[in-house]
Amino acid sequence: REPITPRQPRAPKADDFRTTYHPSSDRPTKIEAFDVFGLYPSNPFPFDTKPWLPFRSELEFDFAKIMLDSALSNKHVDALIKIIRLEGKSDLHNLWTSAAGLHGLAPFEPHDVKVPYLDTTRIHTLWSRPLMAWIQNALEDTYLASVINWDALQHDKYNGEEWIPFITEPWTAKRMWSFQSRIPKGGKPLAITLYADKTRLSSFGGHQGYPIMANIDNLPDTIHNGHGLGSTQVVGWLPI
Repeated sequence: REPITPRQPRAPKADDFRTTYHPSSDRPTKIEAFDVFGLYPSNPFPFDTKPWLPFRSELEFDFAKIMLDSALSNKHVDALIKIIRLEGKSDLHNLWTSAAGLHGLAPFEPHDVKVPYLDTTRIHTLWSRPLMAWIQNALEDTYLASVINWDALQHDKYNGEEWIPFITEPWTAKRMWSFQSRIPKGGKPLAITLYADKTRLSSFGGHQGYPIMANIDNLPDTIHNGHGLGSTQVVGWLPI
């Protein structure tokens, strides 16, 4: 009996797409036609019938979101709650804390950062929250686990003469390929992007600053650019 050899990709045609996986993934290269590339079995995000939890109602969630987006001080939030006769500011703050906990978000903690300036050293307070609890919570979710990509790969399109590489997601870029090449076989790269969103100036404890955002690059951009678990999260606050 002759040994079974791995199936080789078919000969390419114009407008075909090729997907080459990192060698440590042990996944074969595949070639797909233009009308097939990018089509995968549907795996819709599970429908949440009560997305406003732990708030008691959607109206209560909408009110809390307006308070948060408006960056009102505790004094103003308390005054507004008294006007509309809700249960109180402390209850609203507890609900905010509970909602953050559902997404694995730990409370913000202050850290003093020393910055040399001329002949002195200035101390700035940076507020941040641990990343690992949020990351672990996201990776343990059954839906996110089914769509996360753990292997670097390269996409190419055949123009009839040669293969032209292109990038779609972070794991299709050269940097992710390089990272996976540097770790022991069997290990997988986990990429996190951190950036300060200077389009959203916010107030915090009487000061102003920019939120520091984080997203998991192994997840599709439709998820980390969306809302809910796995989406981009605020993990710090950069004072100005």
